[in-house]
Amino acid sequence: MSNYEDEYQKWVSSLSPKERAKLVAQGLDKPLMDDYKLGTPDSEVAFATIGEEFDYDQFDKEEPISETQVDDKAKAYGSLLLCWVFQRLQSNHSEKNSTLERDTLLFALGLENLLVLKTQTAIAKRYGITRAGVSSRVKAWQKLLKIKPSALMKSETACKSYRKARLANLTKQR
Repeated sequence: MSNYEDEYQKWVSSLSPKERAKLVAQGLDKPLMDDYKLGTPDSEVAFATIGEEFDYDQFDKEEPISETQVDDKAKAYGSLLLCWVFQRLQSNHSEKNSTLERDTLLFALGLENLLVLKTQTAIAKRYGITRAGVSSRVKAWQKLLKIKPSALMKSETACKSYRKARLANLTKQR
């Protein structure tokens, strides 16, 4: 007998007759035995006899989601997203930075037609920053909102490639 079996038997013996009777009724009065040589559990173990009638797929079934649950979740996510956007817009300490953030947000959303300035270059000239600075802010909005660049914008891969080339050019000149 193993140490485990000895300890289990001692524990069962320490119980009152009423408690031992409950264990016997549940089939738990004997220690769990596992024949490691054959890899088969002891036939006394309750779960060793689960048959084919057991519905194994019951754990994979998803509860159907109602349309109102989807709407509620969408509203909650939308509210959270709006909260982030307003916090970012309000975090600016100057009117210039606030309008720059608003313009780059509209550009990131593909709503540049709502702006007086239609290109990132024009926005950069107006605010006295580089076009790369505007592009960086637009990309930051896209990342925050988890949206892809519009058809008029360069992909993330292209931006990384341009940045790498620009840095190489700047460091080569020194």
